[in-house]
Order: sequence, then structure tokens, then C-alpha cells
Amino acid sequence: MTSLDPTKAYIVYPDGTTVTVVPDEGQTTFNLVQMQRIVGGLIEIVSCSDQRLCICDEEGKLKGLKPNMTATKETGTTRDTIVGICLICPASNVK
Repeated sequence: MTSLDPTKAYIVYPDGTTVTVVPDEGQTTFNLVQMQRIVGGLIEIVSCSDQRLCICDEEGKLKGLKPNMTATKETGTTRDTIVGICLICPASNVK
């Protein structure tokens, strides 16, 4: 079960802090550059169980980034742990 509003976009930090975020001014969706800026590197997209996406750093584990248990919980996965700063948003917000 998710604790974040599934209709909004959030930056989710490894310490559990979440910040509501919107695409850059004049945009209705997050583009590649915006997503890379948020996560701090190349992106990997993980589908959540409820029409949302979790965008994280593709090389986060190689970089030794901290586990992000909030993002892991939001994805609904039990097979892996998400690491680093993530963007969680409705799939319709990603271009």
C-alpha cells in the first residue's frame, strides 16, 4: 500500500524525505534531462503496481548510493531495493 498521493510527483530521498515536484516551467511532463538532473545520473525506470513510475539512478548500486526504502515500498517490489534519490510520478508525467 502506498502512502504518497498517486496523482502527484515526488522526489523521494533515501532518508525518507519527500518533496512534491512539477515539471520545469512550461512543461507538462518530465523529460530525460529533468529526470537525469533529479536522480543525479543515467535513469532507470521501474514500474510501480499502480500506474506510476519510479525513476532512479541506473548506476546507483555501482555508485554505492544509500538504500531508499520509501521508494522501494512505493514500487511494491519485494525482489530488489531501490537506491539513491528517485522521482515517483504518474506514468502520464513522463515523456
